[in-house]
Amino acid sequence: MHKEIYYFLEKGECDFIVFKNKKIHKIIQVCYTLNQDNMKRELNGIFEALAHFKLKTGTIITLNQKDCFQQNGMVANVLPAYTFLAT
Repeated sequence: MHKEIYYFLEKGECDFIVFKNKKIHKIIQVCYTLNQDNMKRELNGIFEALAHFKLKTGTIITLNQKDCFQQNGMVANVLPAYTFLAT
């Protein structure tokens, strides 16, 4: 199994684009916490990356928040780091 990790930057940015065996595998955004100051930026970045790579689901990793956001048929699951790392 061969994995590669990239950074996505167009209008917005997304922290991790993970390829597994040369196929898109996961899209991951990371922030300490989602709040009024960064919510728009973080969500725009992950949804732009999901649309670009034609994926339906991505993950936003935070310190301890859990949530789910939907836009245009795509889903961004917000998970605490301890939950993400346990999988």
